Amino acid sequence: ASLEVDESQTERNARELADAERKVANAEQRLRVANETAELASADLRARLSSAERAAASAERRADAERRARGERESELERSVATLRHELERAVKTTVSTTTVSTSGLDEGTEAARKEVESLEAENAELRRRVTE
Repeated sequence: ASLEVDESQTERNARELADAERKVANAEQRLRVANETAELASADLRARLSSAERAAASAERRADAERRARGERESELERSVATLRHELERAVKTTVSTTTVSTSGLDEGTEAARKEVESLEAENAELRRRVTE
């Protein structure tokens, strides 16, 4: 009877050990799957980060190029305004110093130059406003 109890106890212990080993194997399998999933998610996040970094660098390059272009355009406008002011001043001096020249033609030229200067100054102010934004 004692031998039967020992055998029964041994069988029960063997079943418990087999159950525990299955549970450990299942847990190890779940851990492997979880690790693989985490690695895939990590790789996906690294790829997304890399893509976002490339997009940010590209946007920064575009913004720099746009700032340079605006600066060049602003410089061009400032030169044009200065040239037109000089022409306007020269036209005014010519009008004042020349009494025999018809004033109507100069007045029209002076008015056109003044309007051009005002237009360029307005455009220059708009560009300055954009640059400061």
